[in-house]
Amino acid sequence: MWDVQVGVRIRKYRGHQTFVNTCDIVRRGPQLLCSGSDDGTLRVCQDITRNLIYSPILYVTFYVICIALCNTNKG
Repeated sequence: MWDVQVGVRIRKYRGHQTFVNTCDIVRRGPQLLCSGSDDGTLRVCQDITRNLIYSPILYVTFYVICIALCNTNKG
């Protein structure tokens, strides 16, 4: 994870085999980070501990380039 204002990496998450293209956070409830990668996986980890919760929760044969999470807790 990068701080784009100063251009410095602030956290390193492990799990993907290649480049991470997209990520989003859960804004209500538990602190979770969801990420999608060129390796065709979508992964969810706890934002504080960096532990993978679901590894992977989705596997496809193409790049994952966009993730959008719902902010209302209503699906």
